[in-house]
Amino acid sequence: MSGWLQDVRYAVRQLSRKPGFTFIALLTLALGIGATAAMFSVIDAVVLRPFPYHHVNRIVVVRTNDPSGSQTVSSWPAYLEMRRLNRTFQALAAYEDYWGMTLLTGKQTQYLQVTQGSDNFFDIFGVQPMLGRTFLPGEDQPGKNDVVVLSYEVWRQDFNADPNVVNRTVQLDGEPYVVIGVMPAGFRFSSRTTNALYIPMHVRPSWVSARDTN
Repeated sequence: MSGWLQDVRYAVRQLSRKPGFTFIALLTLALGIGATAAMFSVIDAVVLRPFPYHHVNRIVVVRTNDPSGSQTVSSWPAYLEMRRLNRTFQALAAYEDYWGMTLLTGKQTQYLQVTQGSDNFFDIFGVQPMLGRTFLPGEDQPGKNDVVVLSYEVWRQDFNADPNVVNRTVQLDGEPYVVIGVMPAGFRFSSRTTNALYIPMHVRPSWVSARDTN
């Protein structure tokens, strides 16, 4: 132990005589640690903790191209047509995961990430909810889409892991939604939506008439 302390004292004395070098060495060390930590986070999320889906290597994202050749999102009518004509995939589902909504539970409010999915969204992953159910056929249609599935994290943090949370009414952006299910621990749709809510796709009237040019 004394030998180790002597080495530390010697290193400090040597570095103090070259403050410029010390700064560069410490900065390099800090940047190296930061880069290593960031890289480990990516590897941990993608490799060590891969998405917990069945047959994850068979799940793909289908995109369309606009007239300029750039990738873009598909319109709702185009999705319905692809789903009707599909002969390649076992199933096709639509989603939007760039939404956020304010959840009101009692007197507490929290802004959470929200994924909207078509009625068959959860069927793609082959993962059963821990509590309750997921979306039913037709629940992505207006008047039927006021239901919500909670992530495991939201269930624990915002609902105190209440085992009776199913059928409870909550407020999302001031509108009533009925909790129909809770996904198991570890389920996530993307790296951005661990702390998330899942609601059926809110099909707007403008979507019905919109159509891709491809």
